[in-house]
Amino acid sequence: MLEALKNRLQQAIERIRGRAVVDKEAVKALVKEIQRALLMADVNVEKVLELSKAIEEKAMSEDIPAGLTRQEHVTKVVYDELTALLGGSAPKIEVVKSKTNVFMLVGIEGSGKTLTCAKIAHYFHQKGYKVGLISTDTYRPGAKEQLRLYASKVSVPFYEDESKRPEEIARRGVDDFKRRGLDIVIVDTAGRHKEEKSLLKEMREMAEKVKPDQLFLVIDGTIGQQAYPQAKAFHEVAAIGGIAVTKLDGSAKGGGALSAASATGAKVYFVGAGEDVGDLEAYDPARFVGRLLGLGDMQALLDKVREIEDFQRMKERMEKVARGRFTLLDLMEQVEAVGKMGSLSKLLDMIPGLGTKVPKAAVEEAEEKLNTWRHVLKSMTDDEKLHPELIKSKRVRRISRGAGVEERVVRDMVKQYFQARRMIKSKQGRQLLKMMKKKGMKPEDLLH
Repeated sequence: MLEALKNRLQQAIERIRGRAVVDKEAVKALVKEIQRALLMADVNVEKVLELSKAIEEKAMSEDIPAGLTRQEHVTKVVYDELTALLGGSAPKIEVVKSKTNVFMLVGIEGSGKTLTCAKIAHYFHQKGYKVGLISTDTYRPGAKEQLRLYASKVSVPFYEDESKRPEEIARRGVDDFKRRGLDIVIVDTAGRHKEEKSLLKEMREMAEKVKPDQLFLVIDGTIGQQAYPQAKAFHEVAAIGGIAVTKLDGSAKGGGALSAASATGAKVYFVGAGEDVGDLEAYDPARFVGRLLGLGDMQALLDKVREIEDFQRMKERMEKVARGRFTLLDLMEQVEAVGKMGSLSKLLDMIPGLGTKVPKAAVEEAEEKLNTWRHVLKSMTDDEKLHPELIKSKRVRRISRGAGVEERVVRDMVKQYFQARRMIKSKQGRQLLKMMKKKGMKPEDLLH
């Protein structure tokens, strides 16, 4: 997400951290690098100059807090100012459990609104809410079919109606889902407008009929600071809800879109990066900036882990791994769990200091190996996963054919499994367990 901006900012921060002495000239050089990075991300010039001035003043004039070096203090100043630029505090969506909450999404044509509806449905479904989807787009060919397919993919109900009147479809769909006791209903609207004036006119008309609890404007992140007029007009009209910014994976102007939306006073609730229904996250400026600067976001990583896997099962597997008792069946569960969490590059971004430390080629190689292992493990019987020592020549041949890989790939994977198990059972492995016990830790404490 925002790879170019992230790389430039992290390089600037690494340079200031690597300096033996941080003086006024060093801070000015840092500010110039940050200016260049933000301007290339299409952030408004005035906003960039305001941020530059604030960083220079606070980095050199403020007293350094006890326990921090000058380098750490400057990093914190940059972090605080970027967080303020990109929205400040994180907004929170209130979902009232005692009623059916109606979310309505609007957006200009091509903004990624329908996919965002599915992503938000998936987001809340993963959190245990009963969610339903409604398409009121009677203009775009295939719009209803697209949302129906997404609904099936995220395992939520989809409301069907043959009416040609969008407000009538929305009203009937909401009533139907209310009777079925759903927690959240997401209404997708037609994105046929090319500019915000006619879009907001229809939004008001639809809102009067549907009476949504939350209104969300979907903005294409590739438009950069041109998001400002859309966000401003929406914020002036909509008393509730906020903004979702999409397509941040392939946009060099995503930072401009986020800062422009935040500059209007409107709150950005969601950011999307990718075509998968899981490529959406609740927007928290502080945690977002943490990843941009290479400081990580461990909370987001833990949230993702808890969303995709039963916590008790995860604890049991951690204990087995720590004691060297894990099997290939446990390995398969782990590989599947990692696959559900998204790409390795995204996961590395959440771990402090690893985002840019691991070469891209190494990450791609690891992802390819995980994908290959997934096929190999699926070609094994449960008996082979539980007792890998059974995997000899004939079984290797059968497994390799089923997975579509060479026999050496199967042998290498089994060999690495036994090496890992021996290492954990070795003296070093026992020492690690002993050290954890001495500190009052259990294997599952690594998950907290």
